Amino acid sequence: MNRQRRMAICFTDRGWPSSVRFVGGADLAFEKSPSPRPRRAGTVGSRAIAVALVWDRKTRSCVEVAVARRRIRFPYVPGLLSFREAPVLLAAMRKLKTAADVWMFDGHGISHPRGCGLATHLGILRDVGTVGAAKSLLCGRCAQPARRRGSRARIIHNGRLVGYALRTRAGAEPIYVSPGFRCHPRQAVDLVLSCSYGHRLPEPTRLADAMCARLRTPKSQ
Repeated sequence: MNRQRRMAICFTDRGWPSSVRFVGGADLAFEKSPSPRPRRAGTVGSRAIAVALVWDRKTRSCVEVAVARRRIRFPYVPGLLSFREAPVLLAAMRKLKTAADVWMFDGHGISHPRGCGLATHLGILRDVGTVGAAKSLLCGRCAQPARRRGSRARIIHNGRLVGYALRTRAGAEPIYVSPGFRCHPRQAVDLVLSCSYGHRLPEPTRLADAMCARLRTPKSQ
């Protein structure tokens, strides 16, 4: 927790690129062991698979994908998920040859009790602009956005604007967008909306999630 607080102090909303074409997206899944004495998926010693990719906003296509597998070394502790997920995500990200202008993660940025969710954690470690696009609200308060696509509502935590609840598709449940690093909340929400094409989740993280599901072992999972 103290490390998260120290990292949160490093947050800045400056340094966002003037033009963003290539958006990195990454996600992970926990694998069940096929061994005779398997470990429960997601526990220490079990394995996780991460997919990192680069999405081209201009062509609306994926230009490169990388995969990594690692054993889980950090236990499940609510609010500290970045410490167990970051190693395998970083391993996949480092395999990519195409440089992303910014990165997007299925998780939180500064909309976190200590101001340092997964997107902030990884943004600071990589010194790159990052955005969190999560499926649920972790902290703070916000109203429900209107039901039309692009509607948004401010997320306020401890009197501070930390992100937006965003309706990426008319009638769909909102997602919760927050800046991770080198990013302002408005830049974060505009990027996520620009990468959303008819699905609730933005393409960079939606595709990474789908690829993780296909690559998990055993195949029957």
